[in-house]
Amino acid sequence: MSNKIPCRIEELPFVASALRHTFERDKADFKSFFPKKFPDNTLEILDGKITPVENVIKTEIPTREIKKVTGQILAESMGLRPELLLLEGYVIDAVNLSCGVADFGIRDVRNSLQSGDPESLVNSLGILNPNIEKKY
Repeated sequence: MSNKIPCRIEELPFVASALRHTFERDKADFKSFFPKKFPDNTLEILDGKITPVENVIKTEIPTREIKKVTGQILAESMGLRPELLLLEGYVIDAVNLSCGVADFGIRDVRNSLQSGDPESLVNSLGILNPNIEKKY
C-alpha cells in the first residue's frame, strides 16, 4: 500500500484537514486497534504538520497569480488545435521516425485541451515538445 495521496499541491491543506477530522471522529477506534501508533497527543502532532503546509501553500501559490497564469494558458491554448493538425500530418508523413504518431504526445495534448485542464495541458506539452525538438 502506498503512502501517497494523489492530489494537487493547492489541495493539500484541505486533504490534511479532512484526514485530521476523520481521525478526530474515529479516534477511539484508532487507539483501540493501534494504541502505540496513536498517542494521546496525535491531534497536536497533526496540527503541527498541517499548519506549516497551509503557510507554505498560502505564500507560494497566491490565488490571484494562479488565476492569471491559468487564464494565460487557456487563452494561448485556443490556437493549438490547428497547429496540432499540421504537426500530426508532418509526423504521419515523416520517414524513419523511431516513435509513431500514437507515442508522439499529440493525443495527450488534444485530450488536455478538450478537458480544459491547464495543468494537464502543461504536462502533456512537456512530453510533446521534446519529441518535436528531438532529431530522429
